Amino acid sequence: MYRAPFNVNASSRADATLLEYLRVHAGLTGTKEGCASGDCGACTCLVRSYKSAPYQAVNACITPLGDVVGHEILTVDGLGEEGLHPVQSAMVSEHGSQCGFCTPGFVMALAARLDPNHPQGELTEVSDREAWNQAIAGNLCRCTGYRPILDAAQLAAKSAARSRTLPQGLVIEAAHHSPEKGLTPESLAGFFRPRSLAEFRAARSAYPEAHLCAGGTDLMLEVTQKGQTLSPLISLTGIKEMRSITMINDASSVHIGASVTFSEMEVAFKTVWPNFVSFLTRIGSPQIRNRGTLGGNLGTASPIGDGLPVLLAMDAVITTLLPNGDTRSIAMSEFIKGYRQTALQSGEVITSIQLEGIGDPHDYRKVTKRYEDDISAVCGAFRWRVESDRLVLARVAYGGVAERPLRLMETESLLTSRALTPNLIEEAVEIARREVSPLSDVRASARYRRHLVGVLLEDSLEAQLASMSDREISP
Repeated sequence: MYRAPFNVNASSRADATLLEYLRVHAGLTGTKEGCASGDCGACTCLVRSYKSAPYQAVNACITPLGDVVGHEILTVDGLGEEGLHPVQSAMVSEHGSQCGFCTPGFVMALAARLDPNHPQGELTEVSDREAWNQAIAGNLCRCTGYRPILDAAQLAAKSAARSRTLPQGLVIEAAHHSPEKGLTPESLAGFFRPRSLAEFRAARSAYPEAHLCAGGTDLMLEVTQKGQTLSPLISLTGIKEMRSITMINDASSVHIGASVTFSEMEVAFKTVWPNFVSFLTRIGSPQIRNRGTLGGNLGTASPIGDGLPVLLAMDAVITTLLPNGDTRSIAMSEFIKGYRQTALQSGEVITSIQLEGIGDPHDYRKVTKRYEDDISAVCGAFRWRVESDRLVLARVAYGGVAERPLRLMETESLLTSRALTPNLIEEAVEIARREVSPLSDVRASARYRRHLVGVLLEDSLEAQLASMSDREISP
């Protein structure tokens, strides 16, 4: 029964979520609704586009149903169809379930991470604690049951790889859908998922008022938290021209498609840009990073979008597609115009982002109330280029401080072409604190944010100074 395809009919809403469909229409109530905002992980289920692909954990509460039509879906209801999955058995053995409400989400998140086919490599029972914490970073337990859950994960990891391989999931099908034709608006009342920029232009021409959805991790909150209706809705996740990563200029620059997910960047940049990969683990959770995109971060222009200060520090250039088919390039420094305001014209869409200076020393720092899966009080992105003992290039950018991400031009000017010394660092910190006008909100006061702006800059510059000193004394 679980393996039977689920059929979506044309009466389903364009902004219907995967969670709504699973619980209300498919009767699979093992997947729970907690926060309905992608924060708690109770709704975690697994999705893959074809059988040979690895499953990815997603928050079903903010995953548009239309984005997973034709995909395999694995829920906790089908995980142990032929006997308990090792994670399920271990959760019983280690008493990892207390009230039980969060348990299905933890089970699915761990099952995905322990799959031998996981794109980031296999975890074992002796993997470091940070790796295990990352595996459950997107799941909350209000009964404080994390230790037995981690014990269960380690126990499950001892089982043979074959027993940890995930079973076949169910398939969501829709009328008027086929691999050749894709998903049309007739399949899901007002939802369209083009496969190319040409199909996108056609859809946008037919539905100029349509909402654009990248990963949906921000947009779908309009539905789940505010009760808004998003129809028609055009998903950007299937456009092949927006799904690639290309290293250029001897790997000193990178061209990233706007629909590339943060998880895909984690894998692609593991060796060439390790500092950025470490920072990516602080953006949302595995479930969020499996859906969230750099283009989506840009398009929402949220002041707390953690990708935006990185783009400022890396002198990003944004390529867009105009309704007439022409393209346009916009410097990141000119892209954000105000609170959730961009330089995009009517009908214009982001297609790719090019970043410079990957080979330069760079540093990314984020301060939050909760270490994982939390919104920044302050997020700093720094990039330095050093010749001899001088900074010949300085980039200082922040997010979470004001109504839009900031690049501190005065601070950069002070640091450029100067010998890096403790006195210069002290002066730069003072300038940076004067250059910002922070906001006060529930995450931090303006006073605290101003203080953090200086602390993060000081830490980054001192680390760079120490690195320069180490190079000078090395044989």
